[in-house]
Amino acid sequence: MRKFLLTIFIFLYLIPLLPVQASIRVTNYLSEGDHIVISPAEDWEKGKRKTIINDNGWRLTVQNNNTANGNDIQMWQFGISDKFEVTKYGHMGEGTFCLRPTNFSESSESPRYVDVEWQSNEEGTNIHVWNKCGNEHKFFYLENSCDKDPEIFYIVNYFSGKYLAPRDYFDRKDKTCMEKGKNTVLSSRPYKWRVSVIDREVPGVASDWMKNIPDNTYLSELNIPGSHDAGTANVDGSSCEGYNIAACQKYFIDEQLIAGIRAFDIRLAWDNDLDTIVLSHGPLICRNKAYGKLKRSKMMLSKVIEELIDYLRKHNSETVITLFKIEYGDKDKISREFKYILEGFKEHFYNWSSTSPTLNQVRGKIVSFSRIKGINGEFYGPDLSKWDKRYNRSVKIAQRITECKVLPKVYIQDYYESSNKDKKKYFYETLRNLNGENGKKPSKYSFIFNYTSCQQFAINTPLNAARSLNKYILSPLSNVSMYIDKKKRLGIVMMDYVDKSISKRIYGAN
Repeated sequence: MRKFLLTIFIFLYLIPLLPVQASIRVTNYLSEGDHIVISPAEDWEKGKRKTIINDNGWRLTVQNNNTANGNDIQMWQFGISDKFEVTKYGHMGEGTFCLRPTNFSESSESPRYVDVEWQSNEEGTNIHVWNKCGNEHKFFYLENSCDKDPEIFYIVNYFSGKYLAPRDYFDRKDKTCMEKGKNTVLSSRPYKWRVSVIDREVPGVASDWMKNIPDNTYLSELNIPGSHDAGTANVDGSSCEGYNIAACQKYFIDEQLIAGIRAFDIRLAWDNDLDTIVLSHGPLICRNKAYGKLKRSKMMLSKVIEELIDYLRKHNSETVITLFKIEYGDKDKISREFKYILEGFKEHFYNWSSTSPTLNQVRGKIVSFSRIKGINGEFYGPDLSKWDKRYNRSVKIAQRITECKVLPKVYIQDYYESSNKDKKKYFYETLRNLNGENGKKPSKYSFIFNYTSCQQFAINTPLNAARSLNKYILSPLSNVSMYIDKKKRLGIVMMDYVDKSISKRIYGAN
């Protein structure tokens, strides 16, 4: 009887007090040089811990844009220092690594690493950044969370054996852990994190979302996530990401593809030094990542097209839309070179007929639209050269900008010199129009470019606008959530500061 009672006592009282061990250390997920983002993957709901299934844009990011030793690792939605580079992989045993915060360009010049404050092992100790990577407190590893989602893990500090968790998470069961500026701390209890590799595809995490869409679906019918000024993750004039009007993205084009982006707004400029076309935002030149073969070099159009083609070779169920516009420089030179470059890749482009193609016709191909005067048709795409001339900013819905008798019909909503509040109205009214609630709706054969990007010079930056608009799209409580959740028509949604969360929100509505 005593043995029986002792067994019951151990089972009911002692076992729950023991630290939960998440089976095994993960050794086959991360690699040296990976760039990752880390998101909360659980929260409280009615007093119980619940896994967050859909990424909602909250990230671990470095306080004050990683400007000094001691900046804390905090929770922010759409933060600007949320890319971490995996370094020193395996130096303390299988699966161990250090994390180095990076800026938009993914520069590894920062001397700081994620570390434990005062190199303490105490419960509740802050996680922050500090220079050098010599002590064992700077090493971490992943543990299997036993969750079916291949991106969800526990993160463990190597030296202390404690987990990373939001501050006070286990003491505040009545409140969400997703609060601006909430610090990350050591915890004896495990907390789930979503660890997403953004620059490499990992097993079990697929990016080819079009493969499950029927072949006979018209491309114009799809809800497609797109990026405005797609090449501006590392653009001249954007050294301080939080206070600039040049950068409109924080993911590079290869990372956008992995995140599910399938439409790219590509702005072109002439570069005299290279004697070819480069990507730009106005006169400011877009550059490649701060490391690797193309280290900080100018982003050439030909290389971008090769990157898109390479992705489509590996993912032939997908298609990619490109929207080309001359942004700066000698228009005649750009036009001639543009034709020459696309001619060399023409077998990889869809050759336009008079209407919207079906998905079966464009899988594995690039579908081009041209805002360049005199260059349209065939593989260049429909003529959108009167984009600015025909767009009336006083009209709150998408407007047709193609000629009356020309197919396919193309509509745009691109009120970019607006406040965040007005932009939300224009986006919302366009959704109403596309679904027959506000004026004559465009046919399913018509293409609609529905922009969320906006800025007001010296008042509102692309980043601040994106924080407001992206949150608006992600929120289940906004007036556009009904259209998204009920899989209504959204169009080609062109956004700033895209990532996997906002991309999936759009393509998940198909």
